[in-house]
Amino acid sequence: IQYAIESLIAMKEHQSEVQICDDGICTLARNAADAVESKTDGNYHSFDVIADRGGTHQEIEARAKKTSKSEGRRNKNEKESSTDSSPIVTTLHSEQDVNAFLSANDAVIIEFMTTWCGACKSIEEYYIELSKSNEVNDIKSAKVNCDKNKQTKKLAASYNVKSYPVFVAFKSGTISHRFDGADKGKLESTFERLGGGGGKNKKRGGRSKKKG
Repeated sequence: IQYAIESLIAMKEHQSEVQICDDGICTLARNAADAVESKTDGNYHSFDVIADRGGTHQEIEARAKKTSKSEGRRNKNEKESSTDSSPIVTTLHSEQDVNAFLSANDAVIIEFMTTWCGACKSIEEYYIELSKSNEVNDIKSAKVNCDKNKQTKKLAASYNVKSYPVFVAFKSGTISHRFDGADKGKLESTFERLGGGGGKNKKRGGRSKKKG
C-alpha cells in the first residue's frame, strides 16, 4: 500500500515524465494499483480511481489511506462472516435467526456465550464433540455470541442470561430445560434428555463389579 501511495504522489509531481495510458490513467498509477491488488488477493481496486480524481499529493495520500482502511474493514467483515458458523455448531445473530433455527429443527441446544468468557472456552471443544456425535440423533446445536452487537445482547436479555455460558434446550420450539455454567456432566445430560448420547469417552453402566 505504501508503494502505491508513493507512486501516486510521484505521478502527480512529475506528470511530464511519465507515460499516459489511452484511458487517461498514468502507467505508474496502474502499476501501483496492480502491485497492491496482487498483494491482497485481488480485493484492492481503488488506486486508479484515486489517481484519476487528481489533487495535491496530500489529498491523494489521504484518499488512498482512507480507501485502504475501508477495504481492510470490508475484508475483515467478510472473513468473520465466512468463519462465523461451522457445520456442527451454527452461530445465531438475532431473534429471527433463533426462531428460524427452532422452526427448522425439532431438538435444539443453544449456548449463550461470549468471546471473553474463560468457562465458555473451556467447554467449547466438548460442546462441539457432543454436537458432532449427536448429529445422527437429529439434535442440532447453535450458539449466540452475546457481546457481538445490540441484537445479540437483546437476545441474551430475552432469555434472562446473566452469566456465561448458559445452555438452553428446546423440544418442538419450546424450552425443555436449561443450565448455567461449563458443566460437562450437565451438558451430556442435556443431550441425553433430548434423545441423544454422551461423549465418545463417556462410561456407561456404572462401575464394573469385580469377579470372585
